[in-house]
Amino acid sequence: HCNAFAVNTGDKLYLVDTGSGVLMGSSLGRAVENLVLAGINVDQIDAILLTHLHPDHFGGMTMEGRPVFKNAEIYVSEADAKFWLSPEVADKAPPEMKQFFTMAMDAIKPYAHRLKPLPKNGEIARGVSAVALPGHTAGHTGYLFASEKEQLLVWGDIIHNAALQFTRPEITLAFDTDRTQAAAARMRAFDMAANHKLLVAGMHLPFPGLGFVERNGTQYRYHPDFWSTKL
Repeated sequence: HCNAFAVNTGDKLYLVDTGSGVLMGSSLGRAVENLVLAGINVDQIDAILLTHLHPDHFGGMTMEGRPVFKNAEIYVSEADAKFWLSPEVADKAPPEMKQFFTMAMDAIKPYAHRLKPLPKNGEIARGVSAVALPGHTAGHTGYLFASEKEQLLVWGDIIHNAALQFTRPEITLAFDTDRTQAAAARMRAFDMAANHKLLVAGMHLPFPGLGFVERNGTQYRYHPDFWSTKL
């Protein structure tokens, strides 16, 4: 699963990540198509909130070198931008990793004049805040949307394998930038979701990509929200 989430706050229309576009094969890259099917014109997107700069999250931003979201501002963490958009860092990367730097630079380039750092205090707009969850990448970020008593945490890549990582959150991935930090961020996100009864959305959670987290001793349980009234 490789999800992206459109959130309409009433003031602005946000898109959290953009899927993989054409970068990861024909079974993915349908985010723009699905936005249209949901009645959303891509030109209506006011801002794209990137959780991190991996290709399955930014790939839908461009098509043949042209921007897909012509009116959107782009938000990304400073730590991820300094790493993935740096020619100097790319030059020092192992040969098998260099393509990921090139993909990131190519995707961001058409939006360079609209690229914005995340605010230091985390608040992007009323009811929209960035939540630092580093580890998977240096600047991996979740986004918290709040409206009165309702809250939604789009937590990016906190979970890659729901069957394993809710019951064993210490399990990490070979491509986590800092595995210890990634595991700690996962525990922090789980606790945040469980303590505050947040609706959570994840890029690699199975359909519908929305649910709730329950703490069960030292483990956690995930409850998919299949028939959410919030969709």
